[in-house]
Amino acid sequence: MSNSKQSIHKRYRARWIIFALLAITILASLFIKADFPFPAAQVVQNVYDKIESLPAGSAVVIAFDFSPGAAGELEPMALAMVRHCFKKDLRVIGLTIWDAPAVPIMEDVIKQAATEYQKKDGLDYTLLPFKPGLIYLTMCQDFYLAYPKDYRDQPTRELPVFHGIKNLSDVDYVFDIASLSTIETWIAYGKEKADIELGAACTAVMATDYYPFLQSKQLNGLVGGLGAIAQYETLLQKKERAYQAMIPQSAVHLLIILLIVIGNLIYLKQRKKN
Repeated sequence: MSNSKQSIHKRYRARWIIFALLAITILASLFIKADFPFPAAQVVQNVYDKIESLPAGSAVVIAFDFSPGAAGELEPMALAMVRHCFKKDLRVIGLTIWDAPAVPIMEDVIKQAATEYQKKDGLDYTLLPFKPGLIYLTMCQDFYLAYPKDYRDQPTRELPVFHGIKNLSDVDYVFDIASLSTIETWIAYGKEKADIELGAACTAVMATDYYPFLQSKQLNGLVGGLGAIAQYETLLQKKERAYQAMIPQSAVHLLIILLIVIGNLIYLKQRKKN
């Protein structure tokens, strides 16, 4: 066998060894219980601290502005945020402005958390129907004009969950969970118009776009991607979907680092030999 053929054969064999190691690592991480540390970044900590600082009975708007295609990454954050609010006895107002298919996700998430914490619809939380467009401007003027009825067709003025709320300025915190460009719209038509405190969560590929808004204090915090959501779950001491999904990823990242180190050691050894 010629040297070129031997070289091709070695590369082919090495490739399959790497694939096998990746498969073994992923399977092992799924079955072996490992406690990976996920220390929270400051931007994630800021969101958590804001919820912790709110007194019981405060009103929080959670915007479910993500498509079903992004639910695998962002739904765990939605559940963690609603759980945190209910744990602190905060009132939750759920809505979605840019994605009608997010309404069933919003309903499932809020009702799951409400069952866990024994919260009542209309008293501790409410879900608002899908309203497209610049409904922000109407909310800044009159919440009841923007949403005269909730998803159950009940008049919002009569719901205890809206007690003390006339417009968006009366809300204590707004948190947008986005897979679209809704965070900028909340900043332009919510933060700037109503002077609200605004936080956000988004997919990992979007996160870097919003750091300028963190520096300008237009966002008080940002949970960007599954890794950051795992950090939030760790802070909340509810290590569930995001945390569990990050364990195989972390294990594979460690394997890749190890393979890079081994590859460089082999290269240096061959170079020294030559």
